[in-house]
Amino acid sequence: MEAEWVLAVTFSVKAAAEMRARLEQLGLQGGTSGVAAATFHSAALRQLNSVWADVCEAPFPHLIEDQRDTVSRAITRATAVRDIDALTVRDVLAEINWAKISLVPIDDYARISVEANRQPPAGFDAARFAAIYDAYEQEKTSRGEIDLTTSCCWYATSWMIFPKRRRRFVPPSAGSPLMSIRMFLRCSIVC
Repeated sequence: MEAEWVLAVTFSVKAAAEMRARLEQLGLQGGTSGVAAATFHSAALRQLNSVWADVCEAPFPHLIEDQRDTVSRAITRATAVRDIDALTVRDVLAEINWAKISLVPIDDYARISVEANRQPPAGFDAARFAAIYDAYEQEKTSRGEIDLTTSCCWYATSWMIFPKRRRRFVPPSAGSPLMSIRMFLRCSIVC
């Protein structure tokens, strides 16, 4: 296998930098002729950005830097409560991320959370939490944003749906600014 078709992934930026340094010492990293090293999220965003125009006419979405504000707006939208404490936001965000990585559709959250023996956070019942989860997705859609979890899920989905659009990992060129990221509105939107 050629080195440029290999992607070494990790969870943290620090670990990715360390992997790149080690690969460079081994002569396996650099430019377009070596093994690429990145975090899971940055790799997914780069790949998704590289195929976006081929599979979707909508502009590439903006990345949400801090999801807490979006979660807070979603809770207010679904419950009409305006004074939301930081722990509630944190716990709701964690459950939204669990649902996303577990591929739980909003409409199935109540049923699946019972089957998985999960208690929705902050005293919300499953139906109310599903409404918050839906409001979170609507908040992102209305602002043209994407979160990291959605980007990874949608990229993985795009590989299954568009196998002919698959491309090798495209590392950013040396010294290039971070790529602009604009949001995929929802995994369920068909471009």
